[in-house]
Amino acid sequence: MAERIGDLHDVIVVGAGVVGALIACRLREAGRDVLILDAGGTLPGRDRLVENHVLTARRSPGGPYRAEADPRAPSMESDSSDVIQPPGPPFKSTYERMVGGTTWHWFGLTPRMIPSDFRLRTLYGRGVNWPIDYADLEPWYCEAERELGVSGDHAEQDGLLGGFRSREYPMTPVFSSYSDELVRSRIDALTFEGIPLRLVNTPQARNSRPYQGRPACAGNSSCIPICPIGAKYDATVHIERFARVERGRGELRERTVVTRIAAAEDGSISHLEATPPDGNPVELHARLYVVAAHAIETPRLLLLSGLCRGNTHVGAYLMDHFNRALVTTTDEQTFPFRGPPTTSGIDALRDGPFRRLSAAFRVSLGNDGGGRTFDNARIIRQALSEGRYGADLRDTVRQRATRLIRAACLIEVLPDPANRVSLATDKDPLGLPKARIDFHVGDYEQAGLDRADKFLKTLLDGIAPGGSQTAQASAYDGAGHILGTTRMGATSSDSVVDSFGRVHGHSNLFIAGCSTFPTSGTCNPTLTAAALSLRLADLLITELTPAEVRS
Repeated sequence: MAERIGDLHDVIVVGAGVVGALIACRLREAGRDVLILDAGGTLPGRDRLVENHVLTARRSPGGPYRAEADPRAPSMESDSSDVIQPPGPPFKSTYERMVGGTTWHWFGLTPRMIPSDFRLRTLYGRGVNWPIDYADLEPWYCEAERELGVSGDHAEQDGLLGGFRSREYPMTPVFSSYSDELVRSRIDALTFEGIPLRLVNTPQARNSRPYQGRPACAGNSSCIPICPIGAKYDATVHIERFARVERGRGELRERTVVTRIAAAEDGSISHLEATPPDGNPVELHARLYVVAAHAIETPRLLLLSGLCRGNTHVGAYLMDHFNRALVTTTDEQTFPFRGPPTTSGIDALRDGPFRRLSAAFRVSLGNDGGGRTFDNARIIRQALSEGRYGADLRDTVRQRATRLIRAACLIEVLPDPANRVSLATDKDPLGLPKARIDFHVGDYEQAGLDRADKFLKTLLDGIAPGGSQTAQASAYDGAGHILGTTRMGATSSDSVVDSFGRVHGHSNLFIAGCSTFPTSGTCNPTLTAAALSLRLADLLITELTPAEVRS
């Protein structure tokens, strides 16, 4: 029996990633009593994490954080992951369960979805339509860009593929790289399937000037897995702001695993059950509850709690974006590793009639040499195998490592009910069923992968005719964009939540984050998730305000 904690909070938020942090911060700034719960802990100082990155041989997004992880809340990169995958095509994206969440190692790219992404079914007969459209979310996109601190080119992005903008970006664009300008000059007249290719600056939550107490980007090139100076946004920005707010009441309880959401007979949520660090279960009570625990942990928690009974959409429609990359050597030096991992891309392939038959994709130009596809360690090994040593080895590596350009396609994935999160028979350290992921690659996505391969060859042939090209070894990589599983819609017959995130049948329970996406869209999802979260926070503030005050 869980010990009952007497306080009745206005809102309990489960998850201290970007979504939970934004909502909690907005609510406390409105004078509300907010409790944040997170399964992981607060990480040590950034200096310690940078040291972890420098000292570990594991060059993965989660490398700096592995030593700091709570064994009761392991990430998908942990040896004791809470996620089980049966044999078959793997779901390749991972996440972190810790305060700040996966924004600790995200790229920081913040393009907006385009209007057609919200109307995929109507326009192309694929997937489903969202219950909201671009115009509904546009003001909240502006607000999310202000909150996260996005650098971008307003004139270049305004009207791009129909996506109008009503406000300037908070900051001017992050500087383009030397290799970006080289590519720009070489693809000026290049087309693919009759579509002109134009390089545009990529909006990103990375400071181009000092902003909200954080420094401007210094071009350290280690943004994946960690920005050493905090120029790139991560969710601890809003967690720290939440703690400083003088209005309302606010508390963050870390290393506290929510194990059950309890519902009364009328479907309303009566309390949460959670296990804090001391291992003694507690009951926690609020007027409203928000689950912002990512697109794998959120459906897992709903299933563990026995909520949404009979709703087959819980856990279904798991999505990502597939990543496909190609690297070429150029006839002149490109001097990579000066700036963030990417500063420019090509958006022209994000929309068009081809979406009836194959997945759309967005293209990024890399400033990270060969990236994971052809990294510097591989260059060194290759030179050593040729018998090069001393000054010859140094000069060879310098010449090869400074003549690389990487292009990568971020490929749309359709919602498929067979791609889902369910409960496994294996148990976690608290004795709860782990999450099971079933996943496969559909014909639409495979057509997109094949088309991306043709595009990448066309692009890199145009940039470096006759250059030596290297493709990634795997059929696809994950983009780290874990989407779907509690999608939004009109009723429980087609979805888990409504357009604000309110769970059908549970009036005071809300879900926030990428798990509510009905389709994957054609870009990095964090800005869209942030915009939806701010929109939800506004609704929650209204619902917590007495009717007589509202009127």
